[in-house]
Amino acid sequence: MNEYDVIVVGGGPGGYASSVRAGELGLKTALIEKECIGGMCINWGCIPTKTMLRYADLIHQKAQQKTHDYVYDNIDTSYQNALRRTFAIAERQRLRVENLLAQSKVVTLKGEARLVGDHEVEILPSGERLFAKNFIIATGSGPRKLHGVEYNEDSIVTPRGAWAFTRAPSSVVIVGSGATGLEFATIWSRFGAKVTVLEMLPAILPNEDADISIEAKAYLRHAGMKIMNDVKVERISDTGKGVEVTYSSGTTRESLVVEKALLSVGIVPNSSGLGLEALGVAMTRGQVDIDEHMRTNVAGIYAIGDITGKATLAIVAGMQGIVAAESIAGIGTRELVYGHIPHCVHSAVEVAAVGMTEQKARDRGHAVEVTQRPIASNGESSTLGGNGGFIKLVVDAKSEKLLGAHLIGRNAINLIGGPLAVLSSGSAMPRTKEILFSI
Repeated sequence: MNEYDVIVVGGGPGGYASSVRAGELGLKTALIEKECIGGMCINWGCIPTKTMLRYADLIHQKAQQKTHDYVYDNIDTSYQNALRRTFAIAERQRLRVENLLAQSKVVTLKGEARLVGDHEVEILPSGERLFAKNFIIATGSGPRKLHGVEYNEDSIVTPRGAWAFTRAPSSVVIVGSGATGLEFATIWSRFGAKVTVLEMLPAILPNEDADISIEAKAYLRHAGMKIMNDVKVERISDTGKGVEVTYSSGTTRESLVVEKALLSVGIVPNSSGLGLEALGVAMTRGQVDIDEHMRTNVAGIYAIGDITGKATLAIVAGMQGIVAAESIAGIGTRELVYGHIPHCVHSAVEVAAVGMTEQKARDRGHAVEVTQRPIASNGESSTLGGNGGFIKLVVDAKSEKLLGAHLIGRNAINLIGGPLAVLSSGSAMPRTKEILFSI
């Protein structure tokens, strides 16, 4: 009863995907999760933020009704009701995953797992021990903490702590301008908060193409947010009368007092305390090293998701999980090309991208041709009010193959499928490149 073909540690998008696939393939599978099935994504990340952003967009559309010549009546956009529906949706998604696991005959166990041997795991606090031929480590990541800041998850919070707010703050500083920071900035701004975003790097959305970062900053400022980059945060403290944030930019040093501060400055892999070091599992700066089949250097131990550092996306974790399960079953033929996996930013302005940025393409030695057109050239974007933003294609000038696509503006997220298909196929681009988006 305590012996399995596969034990998966962590029930997020990677963990439950690998468990379901392993169960489908006839492997006796157990899944150990210390909190909630669905992990960060379903319970405190992707699903909740997208639901709140939907409410935020309703508020924005209501404000734009005169421009678009329509009238919104009797729409309840209170923060409390939005939260209530948000967590109801998250719960439904979690129950769907739990049902899927049950249908796949996966045994789910609650507790904290620690590997105590090549084929043995202990579940804490019960002390129960299970045995397996293979383990898949899918413990995800946690928030990176700023040194010297005392987090209280009340007024100075991580992204997960932000869900304890029962109303939008009147004023908030958000440290970090990645996707998560800008999502919360959009939600709170449209619910009436005065939002200031501080970024220490030279550009916001620092992992995006440089032109996208510039356009996003202009758009968010136009939407009423204060956006600052090249900023060093020197001190954050709760004074009892508010959160005081001191920061410097060049030779200028300033302070402001706000109701709340959200620190969204990246993530760190949840790799400590699992017993991996004692087993000799190779890691680089806390990230577990894997091969193309998700295998670590220790036979029978696989790793997927954020803990591998490949790409911190739920879809990547899920795809890695399927590859790991199929590798264990002996049918591992799938190949993940991480550069062909798109990513999106759901903020006051939509951003979607796949492949290389212009700078990365040049750094890799490509002779680059760039095509840039307004996103309004797409009919649906135009009808949705997509008058701002653009589509940027990065193409190899010699082979005429697409290297990367970067979109910003209304409907950008829905449009990324076109360039993804072209990039994945390896086909040469049509001479009139904007034809990909003009209909």
